[in-house]
Amino acid sequence: MNFDEKVVLRPLYRVLEWVTFGIFAVTVVFIIARWRFLPRFMAFHFNAAGEVDRYGKRITALIPAFLQLCLWVAVSLAVRFPSEWAVPVRVKKENLAFVRATLRLFALAMRFVLTCLLAWIELSLIYFHPIGWIFTLVSFVIIIATIVVFAVYMRRGMV
Repeated sequence: MNFDEKVVLRPLYRVLEWVTFGIFAVTVVFIIARWRFLPRFMAFHFNAAGEVDRYGKRITALIPAFLQLCLWVAVSLAVRFPSEWAVPVRVKKENLAFVRATLRLFALAMRFVLTCLLAWIELSLIYFHPIGWIFTLVSFVIIIATIVVFAVYMRRGMV
């Protein structure tokens, strides 16, 4: 199979990619701007009741931004190799373009969702605001729904 085929992105997809990058960039700039105002030790984890159950050094505020960067690189690399994904269809020469385009859109959507979630977690850490169990539940529902929607879309597109 030829994996060098380029996937043509629609303008809306490019906008989504730039918005996602903008959220990441704003998060990093925000951390840098607030760095000297952060306490040496800050709340790092909250239990279900919203009480702090773990503290960490100020450097822990960089973990969500680092995760965003790792996510960006991992997803960008993974899209290049669709036959290595657990896709709901068999990747063949005839459907390679469709699978790659769908995976690219899926990767953009997941990267956007996860970048937004990690940016919110970052703000919560910096402002010492517990995110709570509802946020966690809604986050999981959004992630699972995104995966299911794209699995169904890919399956229907191949019928």
